[in-house]
Amino acid sequence: MSITAREVQEKFGGELIGDHETILTGINSLDHAKAGEITFAEKNKHQDQVAASVAGLVIVGEDFPETKNKNLLKVKNPKVVFAQIMVLYQEDDGPAEGVHKSAVIDPDTEIANDVAIAECVVIRAGVKVGKGCRIDSGCHIGVNVTIGEDCRIGPNVTLQARCTLGNRVIIHAGTVVGADGFGYARDGENQVKIPQLGSIVIEDDVEMGSNVCIDRATFGVTRIGRGTKLDNLVQIAHNVDLGEHIAISAQSGVAGSAIIKKGVLVGGNSAISDHVTVGEAAIIAGASGVARDVEAGDMVWGIPAHNIKQVMKEQACVGRLPGMMKDLRTLIKNSKKPD
Repeated sequence: MSITAREVQEKFGGELIGDHETILTGINSLDHAKAGEITFAEKNKHQDQVAASVAGLVIVGEDFPETKNKNLLKVKNPKVVFAQIMVLYQEDDGPAEGVHKSAVIDPDTEIANDVAIAECVVIRAGVKVGKGCRIDSGCHIGVNVTIGEDCRIGPNVTLQARCTLGNRVIIHAGTVVGADGFGYARDGENQVKIPQLGSIVIEDDVEMGSNVCIDRATFGVTRIGRGTKLDNLVQIAHNVDLGEHIAISAQSGVAGSAIIKKGVLVGGNSAISDHVTVGEAAIIAGASGVARDVEAGDMVWGIPAHNIKQVMKEQACVGRLPGMMKDLRTLIKNSKKPD
């Protein structure tokens, strides 16, 4: 794709400095950008790298220092603008158009005319698919699933019965939405399965990585709020309520009926116990075990997770324990000497 610096400025705003007619044909990192490519510098400390770069256009912050003979687009958030520009160059490797002849689609469905469906997709009765959706090969769409507009469903994704997806949802390969929640009642030595009769609601602009698992509710709804992002290998159990704009990193799990409120960040390999509530904009540091409620805006870490400032103080003490033990032994030894 070919675009001028002026056209970039007109589309994304900001203050353009330099040659407005420079032709831009690609996108790259600051370290590797070639002539005619767009790149970005997130912080002012990268000024020397910008000065040495041959990139055709550098997206920088509004207070970025003047740099001679460089085309700069000054914006409020260069990383966000660069990400938006990257979309222009993104290639969609999913099905482009039409329904592949190997797809198996129940006649009792409502599928928009422009939906693209790839090889070996199975779509069951009662399914509704909105306009602009792309469903890649090997997907299974269960009974009474509803998919909004402009969704992207990757290869081998399973959407089981009674799932509802909003608009612009992205689901990457291998993810399973709507499997039974992990619910059993003990009868002596036996485990009696509790039927999972609820549903799942995935709101607008949610993105799920590969091999994510989201369980159907026992009763009611498992909900993933608008704009939330789930990394690869994340497990969301039955009746969990995830708020809006949450980010959960890889290999993390949220147990049943937990409530995670708006704007929470969860580091990788973390576990949140059942029935726990995590307040708005809280941060769960990586490899944490959250066994009790977390206050809004708090940052916790550890197993069990506590306020990170307190944990850091405790960790600092741990490093001094060997010396303290040596002093303690000396005190004990001296206390036993006769006067």
